[in-house]
Amino acid sequence: MGKKISLEKALTFWAHSIGVSHRSSFSDRLYFNETYLQDPSLDPEFARQIRKRCPRPGSSRDPTVLLDVHTPHRLDNKYYTVFKNHNGLLTSIKIF
Repeated sequence: MGKKISLEKALTFWAHSIGVSHRSSFSDRLYFNETYLQDPSLDPEFARQIRKRCPRPGSSRDPTVLLDVHTPHRLDNKYYTVFKNHNGLLTSIKIF
């Protein structure tokens, strides 16, 4: 028998499979500290690509970035796959 998930988890899955986030929600991961350019848990190439679109904090611009860059308009589990590969922007996501 398949594993059942709650409605809340199903909606969270959908929102992160087809969604965007503002730079202000994850900029602390892109511009980490003086020792690390980005959060060490992020893939450096992924962070470099996102930084191209997102200015440093303090800018009046707050662009949005796709949460799932591989299949942004399809409801699937690719976001969670890339998240496991250190390509997820939000730290609040927990793989369930």
